[in-house]
Amino acid sequence: MKYPLAAAFLCFILIAGCSKKSGPAGGGTTGGTTTDSATVTVVNGYGSGRYKVGDTVDIWSDAIASDSVFNTWTGYNDLQNNAGEWHNSFVMPQSNVTLTASCNYLAPFTLKYEMIRGVNNLKNVYY
Repeated sequence: MKYPLAAAFLCFILIAGCSKKSGPAGGGTTGGTTTDSATVTVVNGYGSGRYKVGDTVDIWSDAIASDSVFNTWTGYNDLQNNAGEWHNSFVMPQSNVTLTASCNYLAPFTLKYEMIRGVNNLKNVYY
């Protein structure tokens, strides 16, 4: 290698930059005082994790069975932009948040088919 001193210095910088810092996760302080992040727990969905206070958090419900329809998110409803949507978002507060997705079962039904005459041709109608 042409520049051993430069290579050694570069290695030192990389190792020093990757060193683990002491203190609690999320950059807060110890002793029960405030932190700059909190945890989101999503039950029956996706989006769980640790987020910084003030971040926009997106959550999604699990895949919905073919005989069901998404109903609502429960827990911390005042935070959510729209509790009735399978995908939702909110601004992360200073406290931990737990949200649960729920679905409603649909009774089986059968679509009826009929053709109705339009101005120029027949139209397919399902009801």
